[in-house]
Amino acid sequence: MMSSDATLQDGARHLHPGPEHTVAESTPPSQFSRRRVRLALANGRAIEGNVHMTEAQSLTVFMATRRYYASLTEASWVDGPGVEVPHMAVRVDQILWAQPLERGLAVSTAQQATMNPRRAEVTMKDGTTLHGSLFIAEEQRMTDYIDSAFGFLPVHDAVVTPGGERLGGVALNADILLTIREEEGEAD
Repeated sequence: MMSSDATLQDGARHLHPGPEHTVAESTPPSQFSRRRVRLALANGRAIEGNVHMTEAQSLTVFMATRRYYASLTEASWVDGPGVEVPHMAVRVDQILWAQPLERGLAVSTAQQATMNPRRAEVTMKDGTTLHGSLFIAEEQRMTDYIDSAFGFLPVHDAVVTPGGERLGGVALNADILLTIREEEGEAD
């Protein structure tokens, strides 16, 4: 007699309806978690929504792996009427930065290269200025650090000027940087 389950050549176990199996057994657990983020855009607007990423992945790495579009679920405009849409795709080249909105979502999982972060002022193509801390080795040039980035940079203790809005950690889109300069003094 034939069993109600079968293992195919690809090694996957596919269940066939039978009294000893349920549909839940045939659905593998998801490897991805929904994580709430805010995307600041070059047009001055912002979108909040969920990205779907692995638990061990940092926001900077996740954003750097988006080629043309970042996909958000349960998304809404921050300055809009609060209408949530099930899915929204956002052009990556229009994202200034991605900001985690929940505890436990790391901007970077890399070990900090130095105990004393270097403060920098970043001006973006749209004129927005951001002040923040970069964990760059003491002897490393800032330009080498930026050139080695894969699209997004982790910036800690970020503050937008003018206005002084404190963002905390963000994944900054390196492709939209106009200038970056090191600030004198240590991080606050």
